[in-house]
Amino acid sequence: MRRSGLSTDEIAEFLRSKGAIEALLAIGTDGGRWSDIEEQVDISTATLTERLGDARDLGLVKSNTMDHESSVSKIYQLDTLGQTVYHQMHLSNIVSTWTYLKKTREEFESQREDVIEWVESDDFEDTYEARMKRDQEESRPGGPNHTDNENF
Repeated sequence: MRRSGLSTDEIAEFLRSKGAIEALLAIGTDGGRWSDIEEQVDISTATLTERLGDARDLGLVKSNTMDHESSVSKIYQLDTLGQTVYHQMHLSNIVSTWTYLKKTREEFESQREDVIEWVESDDFEDTYEARMKRDQEESRPGGPNHTDNENF
């Protein structure tokens, strides 16, 4: 506890919890709707709901409702305390590291989909059959990788 009445231990404990820093980073300086934040973090919806509630309880985040033409949405924004933490995250370079991590995660998901699509294609079966044929040829006596136990 500090002179300002802040419980730094509680804030530190919050920041150690899964997805807490990511949620603050997703809110960032511009704020965001729950769905926008959810899109950017790699945690369950239940965990995100819990983290945003905890952040609000600690005074890191505030939420406001915004009226749109056909709907009302809740916008999460960093409060002064949250902005202070975010500024330190920026100084420590975690903001750019997180941006890189998100980009890398997107690339991974794209490449993952490429592999799955390939497995579902005819190319997969052709490649598998060719590999099976090659392995059978190599395992035959006299094949390229055949070893004769008597020579050991």
